[in-house]
Amino acid sequence: MGYFAYAYILEAEEDDTGLSMRRSVYEADLNSSGGRALFSWDRGERPDGMFEYANGSLFSSQELKLLPGYPLNLHLARDDEYSIEEGFWPRGENDPVLYHLLLPPRFVPRPDKPLLQPSSPNVSQWGDRLVVSYGVRGGTDIRFSIARLAEQGGFGDYDLGRVLVASKSTSAKVEVEINLGLLKVKFAGADSK
Repeated sequence: MGYFAYAYILEAEEDDTGLSMRRSVYEADLNSSGGRALFSWDRGERPDGMFEYANGSLFSSQELKLLPGYPLNLHLARDDEYSIEEGFWPRGENDPVLYHLLLPPRFVPRPDKPLLQPSSPNVSQWGDRLVVSYGVRGGTDIRFSIARLAEQGGFGDYDLGRVLVASKSTSAKVEVEINLGLLKVKFAGADSK
């Protein structure tokens, strides 16, 4: 939950032909509440008067204005894995933007693929979908890949708090060989990073 000037929303749906992505960018009323709206994307019951976006996964304290040129729709051919590439630069370089990415049902991020994130994401489960949210000040780019869950797999197989954290190798085997004429000496050890 937080106050933002813009909501950048991606709604992704998969069908038999591929992935449809609908991008919408909404702006809060710049003349009210300091040009900010309160956004909530947590589960739970809300009081009357909240405005609903992104299939009911995002709520705002005020009705937001869709920016000209949006929604922007893109369709990708069906695959087991898709690349998510998003970016937006608001009018003010320090304006707070909420990125709210509603992934298609039964897809999870792939942190082992190229990954570009402005901050640590908030990842939550919304029924059979994941929602990835970033709070950003000013413009940014976001890139990550998503893959379909195995048929018998589920979100319980993942630590959602770490699903967009690239794994780092904690050790690597280092071998050094020194050739001293007739004598060869080989050292092996671990190098921690």
